[in-house]
Amino acid sequence: MKTISKNTEYKRNCPNCNTTLYYNNTSALNLATRENKVCRKCSKTGTKTKKNHPDTVKRICEWTGDVFEVIWKKRNARFKDIASMYEWRKSQNHEIVNCLNCGNTFDRYKNAIHNGTQLPQQFCSNKCARNSKAERETKKDLFKSSSNPMNNKIYVDNIKKAKLERYGDTNYNNQSKSQATNIAKYGEPFPMLKTSNGKRISKGQRKLYESIKITNSDVILEHYLSDVNLSVDIFIPSKNKVIEYFGDYWHCNPKKYKDDYYHTQVHKTAKEIWEQDKKRIQLLKNNGYGVKVIWESS
Repeated sequence: MKTISKNTEYKRNCPNCNTTLYYNNTSALNLATRENKVCRKCSKTGTKTKKNHPDTVKRICEWTGDVFEVIWKKRNARFKDIASMYEWRKSQNHEIVNCLNCGNTFDRYKNAIHNGTQLPQQFCSNKCARNSKAERETKKDLFKSSSNPMNNKIYVDNIKKAKLERYGDTNYNNQSKSQATNIAKYGEPFPMLKTSNGKRISKGQRKLYESIKITNSDVILEHYLSDVNLSVDIFIPSKNKVIEYFGDYWHCNPKKYKDDYYHTQVHKTAKEIWEQDKKRIQLLKNNGYGVKVIWESS
């Protein structure tokens, strides 16, 4: 090693372009042993500073296991392409499990979080989720819970009181506005009833319709009478006769329910439901229709 004095000037030539380089005393101590140090101009070209390495290197893809080549700059690449990288990421956050309802395997995201708790997907589809035993048990008493405000008679009475003050009717549900909109769009207040797909019709009503159809070929299921603005369950035009099918639960069969029974679905007492049905039947009779009521349990 050369010994350089602090009081002497140090100079040497650039090993690349042979330009004379001058250094002060402090720099001389640091650079005296670095004889391969090039000048500033040559350092920018990179002719001497470039390391000796291959242009390409071979790597093994962490997802597919295939061997691929990349340039030296990307020598730490882990995947051969973007698709392989995305598939690897998916494998880290997804898993294959069996559906709790049908037993089929499906791919799910294992770190799903809902409302701050981890809730991974348990079913392969929405259909399986709705039909599962656990879901049925969960929703069986959903509307019977004490926390449901509509089961509280005081709460319902306050709603009726507010409707009476605002609209003059305790059972106001804005049907008049809905009917006016349907008349403007479709020409009748209940257009969906004419093209019913069966979801609004109970099994008992359909069974009754099939039995009447044997002797009355012109019978109509779920027919709208424009003169009384009502939709009836079954109508026989040749006899001008209306047949109403009353379900025991929805119409509170007097044989099974007391008059003070409160129906949580329609938010009325059994007595109010009977009075409503009585007015409906009387309206049909006053307009010349023959009316027959058939109960579900009859």
